[in-house]
Amino acid sequence: MSSSMTRFQDMHVNQDNMHLIHVAQDDMKQVTIHSTASSVVEGDSDPFTLYTLIVTCPATKTWWIIKKRYSQFYKLRQYLAKMRKACKSKTLDAILQPLMKMVFPKKSIRLDTQAMVAERKAAFDNLTATLMAIRSECVFASIQHQGNEELVLQLAHACDVIEVFLQVPDLQKKEEVRHTSMVLTSPEMTALRASFNEPHSDDDAVDENDCPICLCDLDTDEKVLHMGCGHSFHEACVMQWLELKMSCPLCRQTSICGVNK
Repeated sequence: MSSSMTRFQDMHVNQDNMHLIHVAQDDMKQVTIHSTASSVVEGDSDPFTLYTLIVTCPATKTWWIIKKRYSQFYKLRQYLAKMRKACKSKTLDAILQPLMKMVFPKKSIRLDTQAMVAERKAAFDNLTATLMAIRSECVFASIQHQGNEELVLQLAHACDVIEVFLQVPDLQKKEEVRHTSMVLTSPEMTALRASFNEPHSDDDAVDENDCPICLCDLDTDEKVLHMGCGHSFHEACVMQWLELKMSCPLCRQTSICGVNK
């Protein structure tokens, strides 16, 4: 069984609070995707397009980065389609249906054009958000059908496949459990701030309330990404750097996930 599902096993779940579990899982579906595309050449191979996506979950205040090619998205969709047919489960069929209904960009033997890249980038943004929603549905369905071992195993496998593909970090999984626990104990709470200990920075050259890249105030309506090292940047400012380096621009510490505020 997948780690995301086992994390919810210790919770006291019954028919009286099942709707609250559903509310919490619905919150996990409301992710936003910020993506870019770049042409990459490896060795003597033809150039290919690499899509960099920052996934942000407002419910958990968590973000992370994934990098994928067209072929990887294509193979995942094909795999889930085969799984849907093989298991013959009405529950899993219904959960995966939104993915199957999505228009997937066609393959092409030509080099990627700007129009093709734009189409695929938009499709992969939508696909990533849909996969996160499907993952949440799998978790909730597994709680609903705890007595159906065969179905729970199928749901767990689908959830595992999606988590591995999307590289869902432990921080996100931990905060999902925290969010669900808070919803169960305090149903009136609709927004939660994830706890995050930001290390003290020795870099006094930049005001901690300013974005180190554009030097503008971080306390604006713009999305802010908080790195694991403690440094913070406007998402729009740091996106191009993360696309290439996946590290903090200031201290160079590897950063593939963190907190979003």
